[in-house]
Amino acid sequence: MMRHAPSIGLGLGLSLRGSGGVGFRGLLDQYGGAAAAYSLRALSSGWLAGDVVEVRRSSDSTTQDFTASQILNGDLVTFCGVGDGFVSTWYDQSGFANDATQATTTAQPKIVSAGALVTDADGNNTIKFDGVDDRLDCGARIVELSQNAAYVCAVSDRTGISDIEAAYILAEGDAVSPYSSNFILGGPGAGTEVLWVNATTFGSGTSGNQLLSFTWNGTNEFQAYIDGATSGTAGSATVNSETSNTFIGCRADETINFTKRKIAEIITWKSDQSANRAAIETNINDHYGIY
Repeated sequence: MMRHAPSIGLGLGLSLRGSGGVGFRGLLDQYGGAAAAYSLRALSSGWLAGDVVEVRRSSDSTTQDFTASQILNGDLVTFCGVGDGFVSTWYDQSGFANDATQATTTAQPKIVSAGALVTDADGNNTIKFDGVDDRLDCGARIVELSQNAAYVCAVSDRTGISDIEAAYILAEGDAVSPYSSNFILGGPGAGTEVLWVNATTFGSGTSGNQLLSFTWNGTNEFQAYIDGATSGTAGSATVNSETSNTFIGCRADETINFTKRKIAEIITWKSDQSANRAAIETNINDHYGIY
């Protein structure tokens, strides 16, 4: 198994891991300070040579790290052969090492299927969650709405799946109901797409590949967005202190509401990014061609 080299967090959403990147300015080079950043593309110049995922191949369960370029140039597919590839670690590119991991092989989401990269409705490389038990543990609380303002965005494809199958993209447990969730990016209510805080829903949508996001002012106001446009009116909600790690793909107790989505990117900031939101989402859309 190949392991990625240690990284040094700069507190600016950058990493000193890898070299190169001359002439390249990634999203996090322009808008630093992310608390966690998961993607199959390099999000900063310091990550061009950095690993974005660790993949387990189905043939013999060997694992290996891959950079964004190694996914694009065919190295990942060559490694998996005609079989499948599953994500055992989705590396955090923020510099804070909040890597999203899954040791249980049956619960690892798929990135290669029968010798081909998994793609979303727009043809982008992505990661497919099976809606049964696939999920990743981020190893920390990467949003903490009770502690700070926040901005969260994700690229997610829910083509051909039901509202319940859409379920949770991202969740943190709260102090009142640890088995529940303080916030949810995703479902699971009928038509619900963006955010649910203490059973209060903000924003709704239908299906397809979407850029979902929300802003939280740190006090009392949420605003949800779908494909760069406001979704519903801004709303207020009670936020309890968080008591569990953040999870990708399920409810915060890892027992229910597993998503069947394809997810290509999730980035969180523990700060108010309202002034940068439109530009950040333009960068994301320019890369993925969602809308």
